[in-house]
Amino acid sequence: FLFYGNTIKNTFALDDELVTCTDRQEHPLVSKGISGIPKIFTSTYASNDEQNYEYRPLVLTSFAIEKSVFGSSDAWVHISHLIQLLLYALLGLIVFSTLNTLFGPSKYHVAFVITLLFLSLPIHSEVVNSLKNRDELLSMLFSMLALRSALRFVDSRKWKSLSFTLLYLLLALLSKKTAMPMLVIIPITLVFFRSFSWKSVAFITASLLGARIIFGLLKKGLIETDKIREFSIVENPAFEYSFFQRIPLFFDSVIWYVKQSLLPLDLQCYYGLGSLTVSPAFTIGTFAIGMVLVISLGFIAWSFIKKVNTELSFGLVFFFLAIVGACNLIFPMVGIVGERLAFTASLGLCITIVFLLNQFSTIKKNIAPLLFIAFSIYSLSMVFIRNGAWSNRLSLYESDSSTTKSAKVHALLGQELQYQINQSWNDVQSENQEAIYSQVIRAKQAYENALHTFPDYYKIKSNLASIESSFLCDERASLALLIE
Repeated sequence: FLFYGNTIKNTFALDDELVTCTDRQEHPLVSKGISGIPKIFTSTYASNDEQNYEYRPLVLTSFAIEKSVFGSSDAWVHISHLIQLLLYALLGLIVFSTLNTLFGPSKYHVAFVITLLFLSLPIHSEVVNSLKNRDELLSMLFSMLALRSALRFVDSRKWKSLSFTLLYLLLALLSKKTAMPMLVIIPITLVFFRSFSWKSVAFITASLLGARIIFGLLKKGLIETDKIREFSIVENPAFEYSFFQRIPLFFDSVIWYVKQSLLPLDLQCYYGLGSLTVSPAFTIGTFAIGMVLVISLGFIAWSFIKKVNTELSFGLVFFFLAIVGACNLIFPMVGIVGERLAFTASLGLCITIVFLLNQFSTIKKNIAPLLFIAFSIYSLSMVFIRNGAWSNRLSLYESDSSTTKSAKVHALLGQELQYQINQSWNDVQSENQEAIYSQVIRAKQAYENALHTFPDYYKIKSNLASIESSFLCDERASLALLIE
């Protein structure tokens, strides 16, 4: 609440209309409230005129319940942000409980510090502020519960814990498929921290695979419409790359996630074309990053064999397994990278950092607490800034467009300004004509910035042509855009 209490006053922002009822668009199933839940389980997660994709019924169910309990979106939005914050707080408690079970009661203080560090990372501000990203919150929450239940099964041999492992992972997958790496992470965790037993690992693996199979059967048997999703280089230039060409981007993505998780200098709502330098070419930097990763893997293998620095190396394994799918190697991401995609993986970095600092503190006692306090102050300031940016759609796009050349972000700013212009146009008064004209010029500039980055952005050309024709009365400029 210290970090995110000021998010409760926020309204709707990027992509919220895809999953809930906003001030501009109502999700057709969420708007029905609890009565819409059966249909939610037979429908895709996000759907509009351009796309329908994914299967995340648990997230939509949570919003449908909110709709029935709290009513209209005007009163509902602040309650939704409060619930988002409560879920983040609950996740913190579950992360601490899981780490306590993992490391044992003697290291509860380390588990506590890891949890505080995890909760304070500025890169999590997108997940907490964005209602659309409730899927990440629920997915990690149930993933941690699945890990805790698996540990309890190994420790107590109670079949109830094995059943809960299956149930929790199924709920995590029904929230978002980012829980998929837990199929590998949970068995590896048992190998790292418990006496190895083929029988125990086999039971846990069978339980996890059971959850994956049930999820697949539910999705295949209940979904009524096929997945439709158009991909564009404005989202990620790597959509036009071969697997071999994506290897340099893979290394760059891994380093980006490490840097942005621990010490972000700027955060964005969308990292598409123009936001990052993307190249299919191998460089000296690519090989250097590759060597760092190879050395890290060597350290992990050495520490596992020698049974030293187990927690530190486990943190690296957790991070890598949780983030590898978001690094553009297996398939390109929608958005070159994404803050939300580091949400679960960042826990692995927190584990590594805290155990590393714990070793330094034995050499110089005050270094770890001082670093932690300094980072907390830095994080608090960063999070407060991002909370303000996420206040509403316009504040988010204005804030982010000032620090990026992303075609998508500038296009979003232009579209938001154009929407507000259209809303004001029919009721224009002499005293606000100047303000509307100012918005028109800003929308035009935003569209031109988007086209500077991506000249073939035809939707934005059409929008800019509309601005030129309808508001600036420049038919020549409008036609020039439309015939290019």
